[in-house]
Amino acid sequence: MTRPLLLGLSAVGLVFGWWTFWFLCDDAFIAFRYVSNSQLGYGYTWNPPPWSPVEGYSSFLWVFLLDWIWTLTGVEPPEAANPLALAFAFVQLGAVVAIVDGLELGSLRAHRTAVLGAVLLGTLTNRTFLAWTSSGLETSMFDAFVLLWLLAGLRGNVPLLALFAALLELSRPDGLLYCAATVPIALVLGRPGALWPLCLAAAHEAWRIATYGALLPNTYYAKVAEPWPEMGVAYFASFVLEYGYWLLVPLVPLALRHSWRHRPDLLWPPTLARIGVVGTLAFHFAYYTLWIGGDHFEYRVYAWAVPLVWIGAVKGLDTLAWRPSRAFVLLGCVWLAGLPLPWTLWAQTHDIEVRHQRGMPTYKVDKHFPLPLRPLSMAFDGLQGHLISHFVGMRSQTHKIYLGYQRSRFPTREEGASIRGDLPVMRHTSVGYPAWVLPHVAIIDEYGLNDAVIARNREPRSRGRLMAHERKPPAGYVECYKPDVRFDKEGRLVPRRKRAFTEDDVKRCEARGWEAIGR
Repeated sequence: MTRPLLLGLSAVGLVFGWWTFWFLCDDAFIAFRYVSNSQLGYGYTWNPPPWSPVEGYSSFLWVFLLDWIWTLTGVEPPEAANPLALAFAFVQLGAVVAIVDGLELGSLRAHRTAVLGAVLLGTLTNRTFLAWTSSGLETSMFDAFVLLWLLAGLRGNVPLLALFAALLELSRPDGLLYCAATVPIALVLGRPGALWPLCLAAAHEAWRIATYGALLPNTYYAKVAEPWPEMGVAYFASFVLEYGYWLLVPLVPLALRHSWRHRPDLLWPPTLARIGVVGTLAFHFAYYTLWIGGDHFEYRVYAWAVPLVWIGAVKGLDTLAWRPSRAFVLLGCVWLAGLPLPWTLWAQTHDIEVRHQRGMPTYKVDKHFPLPLRPLSMAFDGLQGHLISHFVGMRSQTHKIYLGYQRSRFPTREEGASIRGDLPVMRHTSVGYPAWVLPHVAIIDEYGLNDAVIARNREPRSRGRLMAHERKPPAGYVECYKPDVRFDKEGRLVPRRKRAFTEDDVKRCEARGWEAIGR
């Protein structure tokens, strides 16, 4: 296959995968709410004044881009987000192609196009990679910058390394790790003067502290309770099992051992820099696995690693000097092993539109597998059931279904915009979609993603650990705001109570909340 044909088929495959897995999740509408408030003149805040500003979004750059698009084109965030995510997915593919082209190969050097084809095939048939080319979240953008940061690091291009580190910091708080790692890498390469793009990240951090009074987004304080390594190990095991990556595990120590023995230039600055770049990615991966315990979404924090697994496999096999035929047979076996579990689950659940239909969100695939494969399918079902019972690794179809459920419970944005008045307040848990369709209603987020008091309340919930759903309001805090907006099961507005509630009352409730949690 010629290279242009390969790249053309890959582009078509990416668009088809994006369309197949297209979804918006409820959490994406949280960012949309911040964009809406900016358009209304309040700035990037959850509730308008007199409520204090809260940074309940995870990505400043994503919110800014959606805000900019809305201003220039009139296209609102729900319509703009996924096409923008697809554009960044194409950037990811471009970065993958560039990384493969830059690999130093030995036995596989004459088969570089076939190597690229194997990497692209493994990436574009991976449902995790495809799912996060949409969603409405910033994931595709962040992953693109991770791959570009890696590419710059492998090439020793310090100015671009610093630029992409700054863009990563603007994209997610995880980007602070890449900013910190960029500094010693630049020093090793003797290019400290090329770090000037990091000033962009420093300016953003200064603005964040001045605006919100915290070094990290409010979402960090709401989600990160304490280390959860046992859940992270299960999350990782499910990922490795689902995609057949367990076949590659024995090769890792062999390739590392071989590399160590045959690298006399280990202390050479470019080699040290590359070790620092790869080590940063490994630390990022381990942080989410062993500290955070995975993620609420389906392998979202591993999506950037999908193409790197295939690139690493190719490089490892080449390092071990495997014959090309033998190397491609193993890569083919890994690819085939990674198809049955994810695609069987997709085939059986992608048309579900009602919550809890056919056992969703923990649909069991075991019954679809022949007896010889039952150990794998049973292990997968067990891991998925354990994870999802703790709100970890929720599948993209589950989020797609839930947004439909939310839409059935609330009015449209046009209808919701008519609810105004004297400081209308609503209390809710899953706040994304209602926050978008009720632009003039203050919403108290009972899980704390968009409430600084609840996010910092360390009193645990009695029902056990649930990813991103562990915070609860201090006693009397929500009631203090006298919520008076609610909807019945058919989505009809329940008549609001007449109440006396002023701006001074808002400040009093906020102060009462901080006092209740000892701040």
